[in-house]
Amino acid sequence: MDMQKSRAASAEADLGTLSREVDGLRRDVAAILSRLTAGAGESAGKLGADLGGVADEATRLADRKGRETRVAVERTIRDNPLTALGVAAGVGLLVGLISRR
Repeated sequence: MDMQKSRAASAEADLGTLSREVDGLRRDVAAILSRLTAGAGESAGKLGADLGGVADEATRLADRKGRETRVAVERTIRDNPLTALGVAAGVGLLVGLISRR
């Protein structure tokens, strides 16, 4: 009978130890998940800031290219007014033909 009590006490002690270890593992996993979540949030924030910077740069580049193109077109029209008039008339004719269909 003492042997059974000894085994039962040992099993209870093992169960208590196991329960404490499982609780410790739960805390460790929760801490790891918390760090991963925080790291992912920081990474997403950095990525968003980087994308915002890229978008701003693309907007500035497109704006600059648009101004350069406008200046070049205006210069070409001033240098060749009759050619510009002919091109405008041709484009107008094409738009008119396409819109009839």
